[in-house]
Amino acid sequence: MMARSEQTHVGAQPVPPLALAMTRFRTSANPIRHNMTEATAPDSLTFPRRRSPFRGANGPRVLAMLATIMLAGGVSAARAVQEYPSNPTHRGVVDVDVYQVFPENRAGNGVYYQGRLMVSLPPETIRHVMPLPKPGRFAYLAVDAEGKGRIGLLLQPQDKQIRLNAVGNGFYHAIMTIDGVVYKKLYRMVEGRTVVDLLSSSKTADGPTPGERGLAFYHVSAALESDPTAGNLEKQFGMQIHVALYDEEQVRHYEFPVYNRLPQLTLSWTDPEHITYRLDDGRSEILSLSQFQ
Repeated sequence: MMARSEQTHVGAQPVPPLALAMTRFRTSANPIRHNMTEATAPDSLTFPRRRSPFRGANGPRVLAMLATIMLAGGVSAARAVQEYPSNPTHRGVVDVDVYQVFPENRAGNGVYYQGRLMVSLPPETIRHVMPLPKPGRFAYLAVDAEGKGRIGLLLQPQDKQIRLNAVGNGFYHAIMTIDGVVYKKLYRMVEGRTVVDLLSSSKTADGPTPGERGLAFYHVSAALESDPTAGNLEKQFGMQIHVALYDEEQVRHYEFPVYNRLPQLTLSWTDPEHITYRLDDGRSEILSLSQFQ
């Protein structure tokens, strides 16, 4: 199944810097004031303290008027509290590596880089981003109004998104070309709140194979040129096999490399406890999950 993805061309149209966006957010007709004075914008903007209209002798009257307006407009107080929760743990700006998500957990929020808006996906809420090896590119986790999450990619105009597939149970396989280099990445959506790169040190994660207990995959770890004097008559590729179990956040690894004449393996689940890999010449071997550490 092909997952929905977004590729935004940065700079295609004027976008507000983070400081301006925070100012608009702060001074809107219905400002969400809670804890925003504690957030630190990238350009160190500070906001003036304002006197709350709910304090003093007129407080009860103002609250009564607001309740009447909300009920008349068909908006319940419970829904208003759900959409704009006022709690001390809410952050205005969330820093993720070199990026900022602003405002936190708000529909239509955006991701900023060096003070410029990179992507906004109303009515979805962007929860988290995972930087790609080159600045200005990242994977993101977006959630709709029903709480359904998905992973998407943000690339530059000169890059190419070849494929982004949902492979089940919150796992996504991405293949993209960035500055002429092909990257194969496997991402996992964890509890609808974060994006995890299953093999951050590699750009060759491939062969995702879902099973009853988890997702098996491999990556190319070495290339051995033919050397008749050493007994290597053909070029071979060394590959490492991994498994991400659904009930574990850490990826397990098979210690020993598997060599094949092609830079690929055929993986399958024999049963919930065993994984089979097959080479291009037809040979195969069964591995137990107990062999993965």
